[in-house]
Amino acid sequence: MTVRASVSPAHAGQRLLLEVGSGTSWKVLLRPRLDTHSRLKVVFLTLGGGSKATMLRATLPADSRNVQSSSAPVFLHLH
Repeated sequence: MTVRASVSPAHAGQRLLLEVGSGTSWKVLLRPRLDTHSRLKVVFLTLGGGSKATMLRATLPADSRNVQSSSAPVFLHLH
């Protein structure tokens, strides 16, 4: 699976949390760092047997300039 993201306003060099969830529970899957243009590209394998439905979102942790913010969840159906 490949995930591409960009953050605005700029947060170059900061970590973005890629989270997987179901319902109201979210767990951090990856913590990639944004590039100098506040973008990222992450490639990873999905493992497991059978079909599985899940949601994925990106969260920018709170810092001195901003409160924590999360993207809208994206629904995935993995085979």
